[in-house]
Amino acid sequence: MFRNCAAAIREGRAKLGGPDPENCFAYPPVFPPELARAFGEKVSNPVQYETMYSFLSSFDEDSKIVINPARNYGDMPLVVLTATASTPQPPHAPAEFLAALASWELEWSRGHDELAALSTRGVNARVPGTNHNIQGTKPQVVIDAVEAVVAEARSAQR
Repeated sequence: MFRNCAAAIREGRAKLGGPDPENCFAYPPVFPPELARAFGEKVSNPVQYETMYSFLSSFDEDSKIVINPARNYGDMPLVVLTATASTPQPPHAPAEFLAALASWELEWSRGHDELAALSTRGVNARVPGTNHNIQGTKPQVVIDAVEAVVAEARSAQR
C-alpha cells in the first residue's frame, strides 16, 4: 500500500481532497475530520510513504535480529525508553477499539521490558508524561539516555 500510494501521489493519481484510488488518505471513521485532514496533509508528500515502505519492509527481519533471546547481550549498556501516557482516544470510539488499544499498550510495555532484560545492565526507563514521540515531547530524556549509554560503553573499554 505504501509503495502504491507513493507512486499514485507522484503521478498525480492521488491527492488530498481529490482522487484517491489507493485510499492513501482514508482514515478510520473514529478519527475526527480535523485529525484526518492533519494526517493527510502530513503524508501528502510521497517521501513519507516511501519511508514507511522501507521501514516496514525490513521490520520483521530487523526485529528478529535485535530482539533475539538467543543473542548474548551480556552486560551491554542498554536503555529502553517507554512512554507512560495513554494513546489519545478518538471521541466516540467503539469499545472494541478502546480495548484493543489498551491491550496494544500493555503488549508494547511488556515488549520493552523483555528488550531491556536481554542485557544484565538493561533498563526500561518509563518516561512520565510522554507518548510514543518521546524525542519530541521530552528530547532531553533521550539525549541523557544516549549520553549515559555512550559513557558506560566507553568506561567499560578502559
